[in-house]
Amino acid sequence: MKSLLRYTAWNWNMGRVSAGVLLGFGAAVECVLLFAAAASINQAAMEYNGIVEASGTLWVAWLVYLMLPISAQWPQEAAGQKSRVSYTILTMPMPRWQILVARTLSTALWVAVGFAVQSLLLVLMYGPITALQSTVANGFFSFEVTAQGRFWWALADCGLFRLILPANGAGSILVLLLILVPALMSAAACSHHGRRRVAAEVVALAVQMTLSALAYQLVVGYITGTQVLDMILKNRAATFVSLGLAGLVVMSVVWSVAALYRSEMTA
Repeated sequence: MKSLLRYTAWNWNMGRVSAGVLLGFGAAVECVLLFAAAASINQAAMEYNGIVEASGTLWVAWLVYLMLPISAQWPQEAAGQKSRVSYTILTMPMPRWQILVARTLSTALWVAVGFAVQSLLLVLMYGPITALQSTVANGFFSFEVTAQGRFWWALADCGLFRLILPANGAGSILVLLLILVPALMSAAACSHHGRRRVAAEVVALAVQMTLSALAYQLVVGYITGTQVLDMILKNRAATFVSLGLAGLVVMSVVWSVAALYRSEMTA
């Protein structure tokens, strides 16, 4: 267990620069987009969630989420050239499956940090954004325009905030899936090299995109859980896609463990 925890901590520490730069850059871009949207008179009557959606923040947050698992593993790319790091990992006194578990945990921690940064940004930006929005509106209209809604209710109405910080058990399960599934598949992809690694990364990205898009639509109410279940059970195409995605996750893990036992590891 000590080896597992130490390797997890080492993996997490290795990704601090690349993951930190990605999170910082994404947060800066989101701030610029939010201020630009709030400064426009076209968004004067919008609530906070409307500004978040109209500014393009959702797209930036989605791209950062998709890139974060890869970014957390990126510093270990040097191990792909049979470096000393790779040799040390392969000779560590721990079962090969623990290498995959440690990488999954460290990547999941970085995804969780990304969720925390995103929720903190939404909270901190509420005041400046609504203040700027009110200032712009008051300068355009002949009557006073107050801020839209109260702080908590505005955040509770923000789809991105509700996705990151759920208010019920179903939402909590979605968050766990959004963190653990991409972390597991990204860690699994790092067990390969060359074309096999590219194929594993593409599969991981496809599953992550599908899962995150579906989770957001469920949270904001575009579709319901009942509709999703009915579609999976009654629509052959949806059933095939669902089983295919679940099969890809299982296959990725099994493939990764097999590669680790064959010492075909690049990171």
